[in-house]
Amino acid sequence: MISVALSLGCRRAELLLATAKPNQAIEVLAPIEALARQHQDSYCTARSQLLHGQALMQLDQIDEGLALMRKASDYFQSKGQVVDVLDGLDRRISVLRDKQRYALAVDFMEQRQKLWTQLFRNERGRAIAEVEARHSSQQLESRIDALSIENRSSKSGCVPSGWPRPWLSCSPCLP
Repeated sequence: MISVALSLGCRRAELLLATAKPNQAIEVLAPIEALARQHQDSYCTARSQLLHGQALMQLDQIDEGLALMRKASDYFQSKGQVVDVLDGLDRRISVLRDKQRYALAVDFMEQRQKLWTQLFRNERGRAIAEVEARHSSQQLESRIDALSIENRSSKSGCVPSGWPRPWLSCSPCLP
């Protein structure tokens, strides 16, 4: 029940941030952060810090907001929460563009691009491994089928045991 309340509170803060109401978002986030810490919910604590940092940035407290967002992103990175890391980068880029801090926005865009590239490479490597495993599996299945046919042929007595294997495929006794 607590996690639902924390999640809904974060969603409400996101809505307030999207409608450029950072002061109200901070008011919503303060009890959420406290409740998340009280219940040792580190994910919601980090999520609320990320949103609080965005609110501070919208209020022209860029350095304080970036520091809070970096703290949250470090947590997400340590837990492998790549979607949240990307969300944090997107939020920083958006606010920095709005505040016309283009050089800093470009730095975060580069970080985001590196992360997307890394994800693409990891996904591509996983896909290649899956294709190789599938191919290997198909080869093993073909080998098992051939051995099974040879075994049935030998048991039925249709093919003498000394016959070469290529002749097995031509045997009229095979099912």
